[in-house]
Amino acid sequence: HTVVAFYRIKEDCVILLDDETLERMRRAPEFEAATLVAAQLDEALGVNLPESEIAYIAIHLAGKKSIVPEDDPARAEARREPAADCEAAAATAEGGSSLIIPDEVWNVVSEMLDRVWELFHFDFRDDLELRMNLARHIVPLATRLRYNLSVDNPLLSDIKTRFPLAFAMALDAAGVLEGHYGAALSQAETGYIALAFALALDRLREEGPRRNVLVVCASGLGTSRLLENAIRRQFGNRIDKVVPSDALHVAMMDLTGFDYIFTTVPLAGEFPIPVQEIHSFLNEGDIRQIDELLSASAGMGAGKGIFDPAWFEPHLDAATPADAIGQLAQIMVERAGAPAELAELAVARERASSTAFGSGLALPHPIRALPGPTRVCAGIPEHPIRWGDKDVELVLLVVIGDDSRNALDWFFSRMAELLSHEERVKRIVDDRGYATLVREIAHGEERS
Repeated sequence: HTVVAFYRIKEDCVILLDDETLERMRRAPEFEAATLVAAQLDEALGVNLPESEIAYIAIHLAGKKSIVPEDDPARAEARREPAADCEAAAATAEGGSSLIIPDEVWNVVSEMLDRVWELFHFDFRDDLELRMNLARHIVPLATRLRYNLSVDNPLLSDIKTRFPLAFAMALDAAGVLEGHYGAALSQAETGYIALAFALALDRLREEGPRRNVLVVCASGLGTSRLLENAIRRQFGNRIDKVVPSDALHVAMMDLTGFDYIFTTVPLAGEFPIPVQEIHSFLNEGDIRQIDELLSASAGMGAGKGIFDPAWFEPHLDAATPADAIGQLAQIMVERAGAPAELAELAVARERASSTAFGSGLALPHPIRALPGPTRVCAGIPEHPIRWGDKDVELVLLVVIGDDSRNALDWFFSRMAELLSHEERVKRIVDDRGYATLVREIAHGEERS
């Protein structure tokens, strides 16, 4: 910028900023640094930069800055105003650990995490580390959006391939930023947002998948509640839902979404999920058996029920993304009981940004989570479909459910494998068989 500015000023062509922008930048901490830069340029080159040019240098600095310690705590605190501009600098007060970030940014981060919860049912709303990472990034990002500054992202292709779920989350969260700052995020900017979500997802995976448990007790609801509390105390970081029931009604319950039955009484009949007998008050033996059960099944079975031969169309007669989404959505409505609004919601999501990820694969999904389990309808077009700026040969309509994050995480982890190995997509397309589809997706890692 300074090189171009040097030649412009010599030709009496100076950037002019409106009074409001100029006044805002005078109050920004970067203006002081820009003034020092201008003084050095004047000393070295004999070029006297007008105030508007100095302000523009300050804008560039604000768009690139990172959060650093602040020498003057009073000055840092003075910048925290409810209506403060994002470029008014987030800073860490020296001698203290509190990070000063404008209220506007915290509100934007909250809306982004609300959007991710609404669509993907991954609850990051209490993830302080993710909130801080997003806030730190949004402070300079807001400046870039406001003044149309661009950035490069040399990792973009790798991010989209290795972290498809995080990138999908970032694409949808980006809509919040566009609404607040009036500018759409580039793919490069979205990639940096995706990295923050990828880190948060990794932390969740380190904890292991959370299981949903049905607790059956013959002694009444009170005892069931005590048992529920005991299970949560012992295995809270590995358990999601604990639902109490009694032996009379368990056989009539819909066990979709449950991983285990823990029961204090013998149960007659067969059940589609493992049954573990325990005592009304957990003893050391119960705790050991439950721990072994949870450990043995970690990472297993998360993809069960996502695919079905009835939800597979090997000869999809569609010429456009909307056609493909409409036909696959109709299959899910008729054969899987999906809501009739599925196609409308998925097309609305597609209008926001393309879900073609490369390697000939598109992953359309509705703009919000729908009731029921996560399921996928697969279609292989008769001819490649032009999907945004890519040619798509395999379409996987992801009906994101509200039952559990485990299934969705499993699916997108398999998509990361698939996107990294284009030959697997080719095998699916060439064979057009359901068995090949499931083998390459669910067990593809064994062949890598």
